[in-house]
Amino acid sequence: MIYLYQIGRLDKDVIISQKLNFLIDKNFFESELSSFALKNYFKDNVKCILIYPVSLPFNKRLISDSNETNEFREILKTAIENPVDYFKNPREFLKDHPHTKYADDFIVIHSIGEFEKQIFEGTFDDIVLEIFIDLVERFFKEGMKELYIDISSGLNIYVSALIEAVRHFSIFQNIGSWKEPLSVKLVFSEPIIGSSKSNFKIFKDYELKFKVFFSSPITMADLTNYKLSRKIAKQDRTLKNKIQEMLEKFALSYSAIKNNTTLVVYSFKFHEEHEIKDLILQVVANLKDKFYSDWQKSPNFEKNDYLKLFLSLSFYIGIIKILKENSVNYSDCVCLDEIKEKFSSIYQQFELNLNEQLLKHEISNLTRQDKKTGETIIDKAKEEWQSLSEFIPGEGDFQPRNFIAHAGFERTVTEVKKINNKLYLRYKTDSLEKIKEALREAF
Repeated sequence: MIYLYQIGRLDKDVIISQKLNFLIDKNFFESELSSFALKNYFKDNVKCILIYPVSLPFNKRLISDSNETNEFREILKTAIENPVDYFKNPREFLKDHPHTKYADDFIVIHSIGEFEKQIFEGTFDDIVLEIFIDLVERFFKEGMKELYIDISSGLNIYVSALIEAVRHFSIFQNIGSWKEPLSVKLVFSEPIIGSSKSNFKIFKDYELKFKVFFSSPITMADLTNYKLSRKIAKQDRTLKNKIQEMLEKFALSYSAIKNNTTLVVYSFKFHEEHEIKDLILQVVANLKDKFYSDWQKSPNFEKNDYLKLFLSLSFYIGIIKILKENSVNYSDCVCLDEIKEKFSSIYQQFELNLNEQLLKHEISNLTRQDKKTGETIIDKAKEEWQSLSEFIPGEGDFQPRNFIAHAGFERTVTEVKKINNKLYLRYKTDSLEKIKEALREAF
């Protein structure tokens, strides 16, 4: 599905439904907005979403510039004269906006400034977050293959917020996939206001690209003492615990891959993709409830806290997807040959080429011939579980640094056995907590 987003207008030309001629690839399209022209150009599998700032109706010139009357002008007059009723449900009014009938849907966002003695105390970050969560919700519920951002209309602050929201959303989508980045393009028409032209060309091929890296959006400080989950969930203990649990599992999966400890992802259970999506949508619903509670003053959320959460959970989805696509699942034990083969592909998908080389090096060290006997660990292993320490000499207890340095194949916590002349590995059950702690320290 192709999505088009544009900031909605409300001026004299809107009220009288004035149409303009837009030129797209040598074809003319007559419509009220450039995004409508683009929608007609695409024809199929396209949805146009308008973004209406809540302050849009508060301009008395809209009803005083002309003696003409129509149904919407009367509705507009009612909104201006009875703002209390309007602020109870702006969507009810804006559904009658002349452009709404041509759009597939619309959203209402907070405003900043004073218009017709009405003070609007929105914040830029809240407006960015409002647009961002709408993109996330539509992406999960309806699917999205291409996104066009039409910046032909709207005050600078709303256009800037739209572009900023799309930047965050593009990263959100990208780290939740790693192989199918969303195509995001900027759209704008030639200047219309003050122009003597009769046709206005639409430019639609300016692609916006946002590079992503295998880097966590959160730090261990965000997880310590439920710091981030408390900020998001406030007094909702159930939600707080759910957020904390998922962030902890994300941190474990991320740290295991980042630190090249491949056996870890087989040894712990992680969430299903739909469970993570459900939590994201639950937080989105909570945010919308709070945004809609007061249309003249936005809640002033800490945007970066919410972005940390959303991006981390999407990253978690991306990790789970890549693991499942490569048939890496929770298992009692795993063949060393499988680890080598599957993580070669996984590291390429995550662009962790150094990890791939380091893993091959550690596997080579683990399976190399003994200088004295010429035997390998596979030659010496039995068909019953043995501690790796029986094959690799050394002294002392578990050391987190050694665990990381040897790609998780640490001698005191790893067990091996031979099946059909292949080496299988697993972690000792009583060592799992110390492994988790090692990965927390290396996060």
